[in-house]
Amino acid sequence: MSRRRIVVVALLVFASCAVYVNTLGNSFLWDDDDLIVKNQYIRDFKYLPMLFTPTFWRQREISMSQEISEKGADYRPLSMVAFACDYGIWRLNPAGYHATNMLLHALNVLLIYLFILKLGMRERLAIFTALFFAAHPIHTESVTWIKNRSEIIASLFLLWSFYLYIRHSREAFARPRLKYYAGSLICMIAALLSKETAIVLPILLMVYAALFVSREEKKNAMAGILSFMGLAILYMACKFYIFNASHGAAHASLGFIDRVLTVIKTFGIYVNLLTLPVSLNAERTFQIPHNFADPVVISSLITIILLLIISFKIRENRALTFGILWVIMAIIPISNIILLAARPVAEQRLYIPSIGFCLVLAAALEEIRSKKTVISLGILIFFLYSFATVTRNGDWKDSLTFWRAAVKASPRNAMAYNSLGLAYRDLGKDGEAIDNFKKAIKIRPEYSQAYNNIGVTIHAKTKDADEAIGYFRKAIEIDPGNAEAYNNLGALLFAKDRDIERAVLYCQKAVRLKPDYAEAYYNLGLFLDNQGKTEEAIRHYRKAAQLKPDYADAHINLGAAYRDTGDLEGSLKELSKALELKPEDVMVHKNLALTYEQMGNIGKANDHWKKVIEINPEDKQAKSKVSLQLESILSPQ
Repeated sequence: MSRRRIVVVALLVFASCAVYVNTLGNSFLWDDDDLIVKNQYIRDFKYLPMLFTPTFWRQREISMSQEISEKGADYRPLSMVAFACDYGIWRLNPAGYHATNMLLHALNVLLIYLFILKLGMRERLAIFTALFFAAHPIHTESVTWIKNRSEIIASLFLLWSFYLYIRHSREAFARPRLKYYAGSLICMIAALLSKETAIVLPILLMVYAALFVSREEKKNAMAGILSFMGLAILYMACKFYIFNASHGAAHASLGFIDRVLTVIKTFGIYVNLLTLPVSLNAERTFQIPHNFADPVVISSLITIILLLIISFKIRENRALTFGILWVIMAIIPISNIILLAARPVAEQRLYIPSIGFCLVLAAALEEIRSKKTVISLGILIFFLYSFATVTRNGDWKDSLTFWRAAVKASPRNAMAYNSLGLAYRDLGKDGEAIDNFKKAIKIRPEYSQAYNNIGVTIHAKTKDADEAIGYFRKAIEIDPGNAEAYNNLGALLFAKDRDIERAVLYCQKAVRLKPDYAEAYYNLGLFLDNQGKTEEAIRHYRKAAQLKPDYADAHINLGAAYRDTGDLEGSLKELSKALELKPEDVMVHKNLALTYEQMGNIGKANDHWKKVIEINPEDKQAKSKVSLQLESILSPQ
């Protein structure tokens, strides 16, 4: 590698990291909680094989949304493996995860630079394309939000696959030609195992073949792309049939005309976000269009027609044409052909399409004859992008900052207000939390989750069980599939009236709706324990602990239940796990003391009673136990 090339590579890496270095102080937020903080499967490499099983991903989809959406369950095992590797290094330090995202983004920037060069384009064009991609503000949702690493990894393997395919198409000798082709296919598989957006690769390869491959070689090139197309079809077949994609009532109302209009509208919104990345917002309000009179549909249709006309008119300029067609082809799969109902528009999905946009922007600059003007404008665009990106990164600092920014950008978005309420509740600001939950309900009166959240927060704030129960019942009335509301209603009926029978029924309903609901299994164990059904309670405590290995309370109660059945070794094992998780917890030490007493190990029992007193000097049971132990070792004369 020449000295000049080393300088360019160093510049690109520095630029890529500089615009995201202020994310290193950001927290985990939103889906990071389920994917990383509460995800037991990334905490031990023994779970790696499970991450590749369809069952794991189907179950994860159900646990997060209680149904499998029209698009089917996600299947992104390589992204989850990446999180497991991060956990092995950083544990739950978010700075490490942010650093990994930043470095992976820098790798993509370098691959784009090499990719543009491999297309046979000028180095200045490659540099500016890579710099624009490094700093484009639309990428903040992909890079700053840890959860979206799947976009970055999928893009990494897509670019690598494309690069190897170009090497294959230009290689004269059979053996290296086959090697590059096989490598390209393997990288496509890896891209698909990272995120489904990589399915666009075969279409992009066709665009490349049409524009860059000689007429004599076109037929062979297109034939070679058939394998990639076959992989894409196989992947989609697996996603829709193995992963049980459903077409439920939530989607049945979206007819053919509405779907076409939705695709057109989505396409226009995405092109607008690439062109003018301002007022970025992770939780956009999207209205399904029902006729062609929708202003966004009209402007989107005009945009599509103009892009197609421009790409035809300038077809001699291969860089511009390739970039425009890349944008069009890469946006089509994410434009709600299959309705992405939870978030119809998401900035994270523009990570791959933005490669083409950055190429278009750089190629358009190259049309200016003055070299000085080209460089000046390119640097100006880079710094404008960088300023916007660094500023936007601050919105992702923590949950409260993030959701405040979201409700400011989308004041009519119920989900944003509900999430802001949760952020306030986590900070102990129950009054502000309730206010925001009620704002969510005012916007969307049928918002079951918001009713459930009000119930939880009101009980925490006022201990008014009757009012909280009313909100839980309302949540269930609106959405009979709300597992959390059933669990909370059961727990409160038990706590208020000791209505164990109904409490059990509600929590059983919760685990039927959400089979990996550890808290509901724990509550079932608690209720059955109170009925004296210790063996059944053990089964439920054990299930809760299996689903959530760091669930200390489940280990404590399981240990106590084992002790009640005479299984002292089992009791000690579970309580020792609880001690690792909560070394300063009074109930852990009390239960360990009681178990050691039954084992006849009075010395160790006494150590734990003393620890209880150390934690809580006013604990009468512990003081009494220590006093009795002291009397037993004093000898009268």
